[in-house]
Amino acid sequence: MDTLKITIIGLLPQQANTIRGLYGGSLDLRFVEVDTSTQKIRCSAESSDQVVLMTKFIPHEIQTALRQHDLVYCNGGVSSLKLKLDAMLHL
Repeated sequence: MDTLKITIIGLLPQQANTIRGLYGGSLDLRFVEVDTSTQKIRCSAESSDQVVLMTKFIPHEIQTALRQHDLVYCNGGVSSLKLKLDAMLHL
């Protein structure tokens, strides 16, 4: 079975490092900061199996740019993201 490729948009670098440390061996994680160009965000999303948006921390134009993708919305912080990633691991 291939490793699930997940792009996560909107975490701070320290938060991304925490998640990478917890799931790096189980999931292929790509982290994108909100100040990344929309084109680069789209490219990362297109090469991923899942795209997670940290909705508290991203502008609406990113959501609009990615509307054609199957998005996973995470309305909380790292704890909420961990619940979403755990669910993805057990699909």
